[in-house]
Amino acid sequence: MSGSDFIRTGGLDVSSPDIYLTDATHADQDFIAHARQDIPSLIAEVRRLKALVD
Repeated sequence: MSGSDFIRTGGLDVSSPDIYLTDATHADQDFIAHARQDIPSLIAEVRRLKALVD
């Protein structure tokens, strides 16, 4: 295997630097790459479930 492990943050916009990962697993890379969409969804689900309990 060869090449760099990184997450592109800005598409072709060079003012948004890519995130280069060192010693990160593929699961770590997936989590980081999807966090922007996944974390707000997870927070909303916790709030929904908390409302059901209360």
